[in-house]
Amino acid sequence: VRIYEEDFKKERSDRERLSEDKEVLQKLNEQSQSQLNKLKSQIKHYQTENELLQKRVKQQAEDFQALTEKYFCLQQLFVPPCLNCGNCGILQPYSEPRMTLGSCGANRKQQQPPVS
Repeated sequence: VRIYEEDFKKERSDRERLSEDKEVLQKLNEQSQSQLNKLKSQIKHYQTENELLQKRVKQQAEDFQALTEKYFCLQQLFVPPCLNCGNCGILQPYSEPRMTLGSCGANRKQQQPPVS
């Protein structure tokens, strides 16, 4: 009888200890789940914020591109084109009538007088 009683007490103590361990693990699991949910929420928030920032950067790049194009378009209106190529936008005065006004030098050889 004594052996059965000792076994019973031992089993009971083991069950109580396991029950306490189970409660501790359940609490730890609940805390971990709560922390995981908070982190997931933060990730979602930061992803949304990142998407908004990316849209803003894209819009700013588009705005900058439009302003740059507008600036160069306006600049072309006020800068006279090169008389040689029509593209470089630089005018250089000349003193000899047979030299070109343009700075690119594309037609200088053709406009020099023939050597006799």
